[in-house]
Amino acid sequence: MEAQQDAVDQLDEARNIAILRSAKYQQALRQDHERRIRGRALSVGNLVLRRIQKKKDKHKLSLPWEGPYTVAEVIHPGTYRLKDDQGRVLNNAWNIEQLRCFYP
Repeated sequence: MEAQQDAVDQLDEARNIAILRSAKYQQALRQDHERRIRGRALSVGNLVLRRIQKKKDKHKLSLPWEGPYTVAEVIHPGTYRLKDDQGRVLNNAWNIEQLRCFYP
């Protein structure tokens, strides 16, 4: 009975060690990932290209970007309203994932 209790205690201790090692690994992985991530932010007046949403009449060699557009308004960090070259503001708001900086 005492040997069985010792085995259970060793199992609990091994489980706790494994949990601690996993947490330490996850923390190191998160720190490495955060170090490599580069934040992007756009401001009003920046020129951007917009990812083409409808690919119905496109083939595989078509350009995936259209524009250039100008950032008209920053709604939230990462969400922008665009205007075209004639100055018309587009109805939709665009996420930064669908935008790319344009350098003429």
